[in-house]
Amino acid sequence: MGIKLFATDVDGTLTESRGSFRLNLRAVEALRILEERGVVVSLITGNGYEIAAGLARYIGVSGPIVAENGCLLFEKGKLESLCSGRPPRALMEAVSSMGLKESWQNRCRLHDLAFVVEDISTLRRAAERVRGLMPELGWRGRVIVSGYALHLQPEGGGKGRALRSVAERLGVRIEDVIAVGDSEGDLELLEAAGIPAAVGDADPRLKMAARIVASSPAGDGLVEIVRALL
Repeated sequence: MGIKLFATDVDGTLTESRGSFRLNLRAVEALRILEERGVVVSLITGNGYEIAAGLARYIGVSGPIVAENGCLLFEKGKLESLCSGRPPRALMEAVSSMGLKESWQNRCRLHDLAFVVEDISTLRRAAERVRGLMPELGWRGRVIVSGYALHLQPEGGGKGRALRSVAERLGVRIEDVIAVGDSEGDLELLEAAGIPAAVGDADPRLKMAARIVASSPAGDGLVEIVRALL
């Protein structure tokens, strides 16, 4: 097969659909089959590391875990920060004034902070307004929009940078890495991988960056990609 590392996003990629928090059990089984065939599977997610580490344990995957959109790397019980600091309070207050609420995960997040809203379509508009405020506040971080939340990320993060770090730690050539995602927040992840792949209902920009695009959405799309590899 040639693939040594299979890196996958979680929300919208391992779930039953985009916007859902229910794991697609066929996708879970597909990841287990990869591990049985000797392919290391790593979760690369915007979630906090406690959630990501719990998922990895119960799904049964063995690779290093990347959380908070590349700000944290968790491996063998050790947590490493790839970002430093947190977004400024003034910026967080500005986001809250736009009608977004802090994610409950922020209580245990270290760097990348998430904000949610019931109407997902407002996230992109809010993101543009936040980017306009950043120079005024002198903050040089990033604003990331997924299909679930708006993230404020300090410098040093990014799923792509974290994936390269994971591959280096495992002694795997980047050419032997496949990465799967669903949103524009996964763009750097796919750009870093030797084989970029997207589920069937991924954002258009992500599909354009992918070498493999599934016809099925979300978790079923991941299953389709794994079957193609096998």
